[in-house]
Amino acid sequence: MLQLRDYQVKIIQETRQFLRDGVRSVLIQAPTGSGKTALTAHMLGTSSSKGIRSFFICHRVELIRQSMQTFDAVGIPYGIEAAGFPPDRQALVQIASIQTLARRLNKVKTPKLIVWDETQHIASKSWSSVCKNYPDAIHIGLTA
Repeated sequence: MLQLRDYQVKIIQETRQFLRDGVRSVLIQAPTGSGKTALTAHMLGTSSSKGIRSFFICHRVELIRQSMQTFDAVGIPYGIEAAGFPPDRQALVQIASIQTLARRLNKVKTPKLIVWDETQHIASKSWSSVCKNYPDAIHIGLTA
């Protein structure tokens, strides 16, 4: 089990307060190597324990694999929505490749929460089309 650092706990607490206050989109900015994937795993683990379906969207297979290792370390069951991985669409948490997800929007269940890794890419065509497909979801963006 991964132990969060104090600053990660603070980020999660502040994000949850924004959501309680009715904010639907939150940007988390933290330096490279600060453990954004670990805090995401903790957030999505908590939400899945409450029955909330969520996506963690990445743009490279290396980030998918890194996320899988982190989610395994935290003990979160997940499915993968990416080329070359067998899908498990029943899992409440989905780690998704943006490219694959953009092609499979009609095959996946609608999430209530989406965490976007490297969210600065949101203006690109594939990212924005996925984002627009989930207007009712809570969106949390991660960037360095």
